[in-house]
Amino acid sequence: MGSMCTVQNEPLPDPKSVLSGTDIPEWVSAAGRQLYDQAAEIASQDYPAFTGPRIATYTDPVTGERHMRHQMTADGFYRGKKVVEIKQKEEVLEE
Repeated sequence: MGSMCTVQNEPLPDPKSVLSGTDIPEWVSAAGRQLYDQAAEIASQDYPAFTGPRIATYTDPVTGERHMRHQMTADGFYRGKKVVEIKQKEEVLEE
């Protein structure tokens, strides 16, 4: 197995040497440069702002109550089935 190992180390490419006009190191392949250029072009484009609600909601088919997706309703329903029995707070009568 000793014959498979090499004692020579290959020097790593110098990351400081870049292509003119970019931040791409010289040792990056042409395909890598193309991907970098495409990503830079997409990042520089203006996109319309998202105007919808930031939290996805869902209307329960049984109760009709709106709640966050993958969360049960305040009544204890999830996807139309009662999953938790919710205890109502009892009113304390003062004498």
